[in-house]
Amino acid sequence: MVDVPLARTALRQAAIWSLGASTLALVAGAVRVMPWLLEPDVPWRVALPFARTLIAVAIEAAVMVGFPIGVTLACARFASRGEARVMQLLGERPSRTALRLMPQAFAFAAVIAAASAMGGADASAPGEVATRLIEEGKTSCEHAVTRTTYSVPLVGVTWLCAPNAQSRLYGHGPGSMSKITFTAESARVAGDMRRIDLHEATVMIGDTPDAPVDDSHPVQAPHATFHELTLRGLSPWASASTLSPWTRAFVMAGSALACALLAAWGALRRMVRAPLTALFGGAAGPLVALGLVRALERADARSGWFLLVPAIAALTTLIVLAVMARVRSRASGDPRETSA
Repeated sequence: MVDVPLARTALRQAAIWSLGASTLALVAGAVRVMPWLLEPDVPWRVALPFARTLIAVAIEAAVMVGFPIGVTLACARFASRGEARVMQLLGERPSRTALRLMPQAFAFAAVIAAASAMGGADASAPGEVATRLIEEGKTSCEHAVTRTTYSVPLVGVTWLCAPNAQSRLYGHGPGSMSKITFTAESARVAGDMRRIDLHEATVMIGDTPDAPVDDSHPVQAPHATFHELTLRGLSPWASASTLSPWTRAFVMAGSALACALLAAWGALRRMVRAPLTALFGGAAGPLVALGLVRALERADARSGWFLLVPAIAALTTLIVLAVMARVRSRASGDPRETSA
């Protein structure tokens, strides 16, 4: 049948774009995690969860964007050769032709869902690793025979150690709170590294040394003590704790599936023709979905808000297709150009 080459071309294009985007994402992730893997103070067993989480997130984002782009480009080429028009003359609407791509679309959606579920399940790993490093630093402090310091990788804090004295954790506040300096008896980092919980903390405001050799500070510095203190503002590492792994998998896979099929339908109707416009039509919805999920994660939104993401991503795809079709129609002077 005429649509068999379309299925093969769409599968090949989706695979090529997904593989290419995954390669770029993994290289970018490797650049980010490599300093920690090479850090002598970070054991491999401790650093590997970071690498695993990066791989899952990279594959999720890459396939989520690459798969719709590939399908849209294949359908645009199918339409430009006139084969889509032949299918319509035989009585098959563009929507029906697009639905014939469902088997491979579900296969790519399954890959996205698996990566999303893995990334969501590992969301707590970075924080647990960071907390373990803090605890290991405190253990090293307990065996110190002279005044010394132990820097904790990944978190940017330092243990102040002295013989026969209580060890203290020293650091600066995150982001806009960098002028705040704190010491604490212990600390625990949130799963996605967006906050740090301090126990028996002393907080000072003003310029202080980066890493003093003991727990002394300028007397004139304003300070306050807290039994428990939470500092927020650290950059999230992976998915938010409010989003379960399977909910994340549904949101990401559903968004990619809806956007891919809608973009394919638009390409078959010749709403996009040039490769550049087809690329933009396929990528717009998934990129909006990724951005929305990240924004909701940072806002600690409830799970229900995430369920709106596939609908918003699909609506974005439709709007982009309609705008590009309208622009092309005006440029050509034929308002019927995109009719089915």
